Amino acid sequence: MRSLFLLFVFFNLALSQQSAIAQAHIQCAAGQWVFNQNDEGFIEVNKHLKNSENPRLVAIALDLALGLFGIHRLYLGTNVKVPVVYTLTFGGGGVLWLVDLALLVGSPSIESYKNNPHLFMWIPPTGVSQ
Repeated sequence: MRSLFLLFVFFNLALSQQSAIAQAHIQCAAGQWVFNQNDEGFIEVNKHLKNSENPRLVAIALDLALGLFGIHRLYLGTNVKVPVVYTLTFGGGGVLWLVDLALLVGSPSIESYKNNPHLFMWIPPTGVSQ
Protein backbone atom coordinates (compact mmCIF):
# COMPACT_ATOMS: atom_id res chain seq x y z
CA MET A 1 0.00 0.00 0.00
CA ARG A 2 2.85 2.35 0.84
CA SER A 3 4.51 1.77 -2.55
CA LEU A 4 1.22 2.47 -4.30
CA PHE A 5 0.96 5.77 -2.40
CA LEU A 6 4.55 6.69 -3.32
CA LEU A 7 3.86 5.85 -6.96
CA PHE A 8 0.78 8.08 -6.86
CA VAL A 9 2.76 10.96 -5.32
CA PHE A 10 5.56 10.56 -7.87
CA PHE A 11 3.05 10.52 -10.75
CA ASN A 12 1.35 13.70 -9.48
CA LEU A 13 4.70 15.45 -9.07
CA ALA A 14 5.68 14.52 -12.63
CA LEU A 15 2.38 15.85 -14.00
CA SER A 16 2.62 19.09 -12.03
CA GLN A 17 6.21 19.59 -13.22
CA GLN A 18 5.13 19.17 -16.86
CA SER A 19 2.32 21.65 -16.27
CA ALA A 20 4.73 24.12 -14.66
CA ILE A 21 7.15 23.83 -17.59
CA ALA A 22 4.36 24.41 -20.12
CA GLN A 23 3.11 27.40 -18.12
CA ALA A 24 6.64 28.83 -17.95
CA HIS A 25 6.90 28.64 -21.75
CA ILE A 26 3.59 30.48 -22.11
CA GLN A 27 4.66 33.16 -19.60
CA CYS A 28 7.99 33.50 -21.39
CA ALA A 29 6.24 34.04 -24.72
CA ALA A 30 3.85 36.57 -23.17
CA GLY A 31 6.77 38.24 -21.45
CA GLN A 32 8.63 38.63 -24.73
CA TRP A 33 5.52 40.19 -26.26
CA VAL A 34 5.25 42.77 -23.47
CA PHE A 35 8.88 43.28 -22.40
CA ASN A 36 12.33 43.40 -24.02
CA GLN A 37 15.82 43.47 -22.60
CA ASN A 38 17.81 46.54 -23.64
CA ASP A 39 21.53 46.68 -24.39
CA GLU A 40 22.43 47.39 -20.75
CA GLY A 41 20.52 44.31 -19.60
CA PHE A 42 17.53 46.13 -18.12
CA ILE A 43 13.96 45.07 -18.83
CA GLU A 44 11.80 47.64 -20.62
CA VAL A 45 8.37 47.74 -22.26
CA ASN A 46 8.31 46.55 -25.85
CA LYS A 47 8.89 49.48 -28.24
CA HIS A 48 5.78 48.63 -30.28
CA LEU A 49 3.62 48.93 -27.18
CA LYS A 50 5.41 52.00 -25.85
CA ASN A 51 4.97 53.90 -29.15
CA SER A 52 1.37 52.84 -29.66
CA GLU A 53 -1.06 55.33 -31.19
CA ASN A 54 -3.64 54.44 -28.55
CA PRO A 55 -1.96 53.99 -25.15
CA ARG A 56 -5.33 53.76 -23.41
CA LEU A 57 -6.25 50.69 -25.46
CA VAL A 58 -2.88 49.07 -24.73
CA ALA A 59 -3.25 49.77 -20.99
CA ILE A 60 -6.78 48.34 -21.00
CA ALA A 61 -5.66 45.22 -22.89
CA LEU A 62 -2.75 44.67 -20.49
CA ASP A 63 -5.06 45.19 -17.52
CA LEU A 64 -7.52 42.62 -18.87
CA ALA A 65 -4.83 40.07 -19.73
CA LEU A 66 -2.25 40.54 -16.94
CA GLY A 67 -3.89 42.95 -14.51
CA LEU A 68 -3.61 40.57 -11.57
CA PHE A 69 0.16 40.96 -11.85
CA GLY A 70 0.19 44.75 -12.37
CA ILE A 71 1.70 44.66 -15.86
CA HIS A 72 -0.54 47.54 -16.96
CA ARG A 73 1.03 49.65 -14.21
CA LEU A 74 4.52 48.90 -15.56
CA TYR A 75 3.32 50.01 -18.98
CA LEU A 76 2.04 53.25 -17.47
CA GLY A 77 5.43 53.81 -15.81
CA THR A 78 5.21 53.04 -12.11
CA ASN A 79 7.75 51.81 -9.58
CA VAL A 80 8.63 48.12 -9.69
CA LYS A 81 7.25 47.68 -6.17
CA VAL A 82 3.68 48.20 -7.40
CA PRO A 83 3.55 45.14 -9.71
CA VAL A 84 5.30 43.12 -6.98
CA VAL A 85 2.51 44.03 -4.56
CA TYR A 86 -0.11 43.25 -7.21
CA THR A 87 1.47 39.83 -7.76
CA LEU A 88 1.80 39.02 -4.06
CA THR A 89 -1.80 40.05 -3.33
CA PHE A 90 -3.11 38.60 -6.62
CA GLY A 91 -4.32 41.93 -7.93
CA GLY A 92 -5.23 43.44 -4.59
CA GLY A 93 -7.49 40.56 -3.68
CA GLY A 94 -8.87 40.47 -7.20
CA VAL A 95 -10.39 43.93 -6.80
CA LEU A 96 -7.62 46.48 -7.36
CA TRP A 97 -7.01 45.55 -10.99
CA LEU A 98 -10.77 45.83 -11.66
CA VAL A 99 -10.79 49.31 -10.15
CA ASP A 100 -7.83 50.18 -12.38
CA LEU A 101 -9.74 48.84 -15.38
CA ALA A 102 -12.76 50.99 -14.52
CA LEU A 103 -10.50 54.05 -14.18
CA LEU A 104 -8.79 53.38 -17.51
CA VAL A 105 -12.09 52.88 -19.31
CA GLY A 106 -14.01 55.70 -17.63
CA SER A 107 -11.46 58.51 -17.41
CA PRO A 108 -11.29 61.09 -20.18
CA SER A 109 -7.46 61.04 -20.07
CA ILE A 110 -4.97 58.52 -18.71
CA GLU A 111 -2.19 61.12 -18.39
CA SER A 112 -2.78 61.44 -14.65
CA TYR A 113 -2.11 57.70 -14.26
CA LYS A 114 1.23 57.73 -16.07
CA ASN A 115 4.42 57.65 -13.97
CA ASN A 116 2.37 57.35 -10.78
CA PRO A 117 4.45 55.69 -8.01
CA HIS A 118 1.47 55.11 -5.66
CA LEU A 119 -0.08 51.69 -5.18
CA PHE A 120 -3.53 53.14 -5.75
CA MET A 121 -3.63 54.57 -9.24
CA TRP A 122 -6.21 57.24 -8.43
CA ILE A 123 -3.92 59.01 -5.93
CA PRO A 124 -2.16 61.71 -7.98
CA PRO A 125 1.65 61.76 -8.00
CA THR A 126 3.26 64.27 -5.64
CA GLY A 127 3.31 67.78 -7.09
CA VAL A 128 0.59 67.14 -9.68
CA SER A 129 -2.76 68.85 -9.38
CA GLN A 130 -5.90 67.65 -11.08
